[in-house]
Amino acid sequence: MRNKKIFLLVLFIFLIIAASLFSFWVIESRYIEIPEPVVALEDSFAMKIKEIPLATVRIKYNSKFKQKYNFCGGEQTLIDEILNPTIVLPNEEISIIFRKKPLHCTVYERQKNGNYEIISDTSFEGKSDYVKNIIFKVPNKPGLHIYSLLVSYPVGEATYYFSIEVKGKIE
Repeated sequence: MRNKKIFLLVLFIFLIIAASLFSFWVIESRYIEIPEPVVALEDSFAMKIKEIPLATVRIKYNSKFKQKYNFCGGEQTLIDEILNPTIVLPNEEISIIFRKKPLHCTVYERQKNGNYEIISDTSFEGKSDYVKNIIFKVPNKPGLHIYSLLVSYPVGEATYYFSIEVKGKIE
């Protein structure tokens, strides 16, 4: 009788631990997400904001339960974005707006030689929850410009790409 009680107690503790781990897995895998930022360009002629499409290339979660790396099939999306850049005028401003305040965001511009130059390196730690955007100017030299965003959140980090084509006049 005593062995049966010990067995039932151990089984009960095991079931409680298993149920707790399952609950954590459900919460992390369904409810913890890295939100995609919005990259926007203020269209001064049309007096409206134009959204620039993003290609999500990689998401890495800091989680014991959620998939560590999610490559999002980003290569084809990235190729499509580069082949279909957003047309902009020189010296216009691009805003990167975050739905949820990140810890850190670095914006890179891909150079002709394949290297990346840092355009903006912003830490949001210690800043107000209302400060959730980055603004930078489009280059004044015409041509295709490819940008990469590395955004860090407490739950992980994500890499996004977008492309613009600077033209003297929009046709």
